Amino acid sequence: KNIHWFAHGKIAYVHIEFYDDTSKQWTNVVDPNGTGAASVEGDNYFSVSNWFGQNMIPDVKDLKCKLRITDKSDSEVTVTSGEFSVYPTITNVQVASTPPFDVSHPGEKVWAAEATGQTVTWTESSSKITTVDIFYSTAGSGGFNFSTPIVDDWSTAQQSCNAVTVPVTRTIDAMVCVRDANPDFASLITKNSPGFKTVGIITQIIDPTGSSEWKIGDTTKKIKWSYNGNIQLVNIDVDYGSGYQSLDTNI
Repeated sequence: KNIHWFAHGKIAYVHIEFYDDTSKQWTNVVDPNGTGAASVEGDNYFSVSNWFGQNMIPDVKDLKCKLRITDKSDSEVTVTSGEFSVYPTITNVQVASTPPFDVSHPGEKVWAAEATGQTVTWTESSSKITTVDIFYSTAGSGGFNFSTPIVDDWSTAQQSCNAVTVPVTRTIDAMVCVRDANPDFASLITKNSPGFKTVGIITQIIDPTGSSEWKIGDTTKKIKWSYNGNIQLVNIDVDYGSGYQSLDTNI
């Protein structure tokens, strides 16, 4: 980023100051004891990488910041900018796969529908982000409902949340979004994860069990199972000792 101003007349050097409404103080952008920032007729630029004592935009979270630029040789020649926002960022939002998909699908992220205790991690550029809301989409970046977080007001102390309960719907376009919980900054301090999958799982074959004894020709037995996710149809394969073969499909 650059601070940009336009100068008329022979102004050789200027002093630049920064104001944030939280501290209600003006601070120096250039060394007050130095010559100041060079200025010429026309357009001028000052890189924020040269910010006095900071070498970057300072750690501020404020919607009402201002800059003031003053001729070093004449303090009555001064101009103040309009208000603008300075705020930290959230980056590198990631999800951890639900076991056993972390091993069976090492090249992609996969969540199991209705799984609990799932982990989302992120990186913050400032300790001024104190709590976040986490949102979930089944339709990529365009599918978020920002009125219904899946995790609300989570402390950012560890930049990680391990309390996500995955919704029931399966999708190949899942995505999470981590946002500052402060409503004034929610639309500014926000970051989406890469896309991932949410899949249904067969959690248990209830019947038959390892001790079941099914007699040839019996037509009264039922195969029973439990599952997570909105699974509607399944295929059933059976192994009589020589490898699996199809018993029924789309049931």
